[in-house]
Amino acid sequence: MFNIAMISRWHPHAMENRYVNQLKDIPDTKITCVWDFDTERGKVWADELNADFEKDLDKLLSRADVDGICITAPTDMHKDIIIKAARTGKHIFTEKALAMNYQEALEVKAEVEKAGVKLGVVFPRRANREYLYAKKLYESGEFGTVALMRVRNAVTINAVFEEHWFKEEPIGGGGAIRDLGCHNIDLACWILGEPDEINTMTGFTRGFAVDDTGVCNIKFKNGAVAMVDSSFSEPLSNNWYNFEMYGTKMSFISDTKTVTIIRNDDTSKIVNEKEVIDIDDLPEGHKLPIAQWIDACTNGGELVCDIDAGVLVNRVLDAADIACREKRTVKI
Repeated sequence: MFNIAMISRWHPHAMENRYVNQLKDIPDTKITCVWDFDTERGKVWADELNADFEKDLDKLLSRADVDGICITAPTDMHKDIIIKAARTGKHIFTEKALAMNYQEALEVKAEVEKAGVKLGVVFPRRANREYLYAKKLYESGEFGTVALMRVRNAVTINAVFEEHWFKEEPIGGGGAIRDLGCHNIDLACWILGEPDEINTMTGFTRGFAVDDTGVCNIKFKNGAVAMVDSSFSEPLSNNWYNFEMYGTKMSFISDTKTVTIIRNDDTSKIVNEKEVIDIDDLPEGHKLPIAQWIDACTNGGELVCDIDAGVLVNRVLDAADIACREKRTVKI
C-alpha cells in the first residue's frame, strides 16, 4: 500500500477533490492524513476523507504511514514543504508552478536529487493522447521544419476559484500566465525543446489584482516560434484548449474533441485515410501525472511529468515576468 498525505486544500483542484478522485482509480493507494495551514478547513477535509488531521507538518512528515505527499498548498509554500519532505525521505507530488521562481526551483531540485525521492509535477497536457501523437510525429520528422506552434486555453471562473486566487501575489505567484499559461509553456517546451527568448503581454480587464489574460511568444533554439495564450473566461460552459502546429510538410490542429492533419501534397489524412479523427481514437497517451508519480515511486515506472519539467517552466516564467515588466524580448 502506498500511503499519501494531502497537503492543504487551498488550491481549486483540491477544493474539487481532483486528485482524491484520481487516486480512487489507482490500486493499493490510501490517503492516511491531511495537513492544512487553515486548521478548520483541514479538519473538515480530513473528516470527508476519513483520514487523520495533523496540525504539525513536521509530525505528519515523520509518520510511518506516509510514503508520499500531494501538495495543493499556495505556491509560496512549495519550496519549504518540498525540502522538508525530501529530507524526511517522502516522495512528492505537487501542483504547478513548482516554485515561486527559477532559483527556488533549482534549490528544490538539488534537495530532491540529494534525497533520492521522486517528485512529480501536475502537467496533465503531457498525458493527453493528441499531444503525445503530435510529439511523436514531430520527432519522426513528419512535420518537416516547424515554423509555428500555437497553444490556447481558457478556464471558466466559478465557485471553485475562491477570492484569494485573484488577489495580490505572492501566495499563488500570479494569474493567467503563471497558473494557466504554465501548461502551455510546458507543452511547447516538451515538444519543441530548448527555449531561447520570450516576449509577454498581460490583460487586467476583469478587475483582478493579477492578470486575467496573458500571451507569450517564445522562440526556440530550433527557430520555431510558439504563441501561447491563456484567459479566465466566465461565459464558458467548460474549460477549453486548442493546439496548432505548422511545419513545411504537415500541419496539425486539435481542440478538445478532434484532430485534423493537413499535408503539403493537398491531401488531408490521418490513420485510415481520415481527414478528421476523434481524439479518443488516437493511440493511448501517458498516464495521468499522479498515476505516473505513484508508478515511479512503487515500480520504477516512467515519470514524464518530472522535476526537470517544473524547473524549466519556472525558468521560462521568470523570463516572461521580466519581458512583461520591461516591455521587451528577454533571453531565457
